[in-house]
Amino acid sequence: MTDLATVSSPTTNAIPKRSLEELARDINERIRDIDHGARTSLGRAIELGGLLKEAKEKAGHGKWEAWLTEKCKGMSPSTARRYMKYYDRRTDIEQRMKSVNLTDLGLSEAQELLKEPRRKAEQSKSDAYDHAETNLIKRLQALSPESAEAAIAETVNKLRAALDMMKKIAKNATTKQ
Repeated sequence: MTDLATVSSPTTNAIPKRSLEELARDINERIRDIDHGARTSLGRAIELGGLLKEAKEKAGHGKWEAWLTEKCKGMSPSTARRYMKYYDRRTDIEQRMKSVNLTDLGLSEAQELLKEPRRKAEQSKSDAYDHAETNLIKRLQALSPESAEAAIAETVNKLRAALDMMKKIAKNATTKQ
C-alpha cells in the first residue's frame, strides 16, 4: 500500500528547490501521465497536488491562476484545486482506505472519498454561508497584510462577477415567463 504520508510536502521539503519553470515542467509531466492513463493512481495525483501547492505559494497570491493558465496547458484552476485537495487530505484518504492498495484506486473513487459527510450537505444555506465566511476570515488572518489585501480584492471581484451572473439568470428567467 502506498504510504501517503511519505509524499513529500512542497513547503517543508528543503531539497530540491525548484524554480517556477521547473515546477511548470514537473506539473505538465504529471498532467501528461494522468491524461494518458500511464499513471492514474491516486499517489501520482497527490504528488501533482503537492507540486501545484508549491507553485501557488511561489507564484504569489493573485498571480497563481494566470501562471497556471500560461504554464500548465490543459489544467484549469478548478482541476488544480481538486488535486491540491487530494494532497491536503492525503492522510484522511489513507485512514479511510487502510485495506485498499492506493496505487489501484482510481481518481473517481478518490473523489468519492473526499466528499463531505451528508449532514454538511443538508445544512441550511444560511448556515453554509456563515461557515464559509468564518473559514474565509480565518484564512485571511493567516496571511500577511499585503497578501490578505490582494486576496480580498480578488475575492470581491469574483463575488461581484457571480452576483452579476445571478442577476442575468434571474432576469432571463423573468422575461421567459
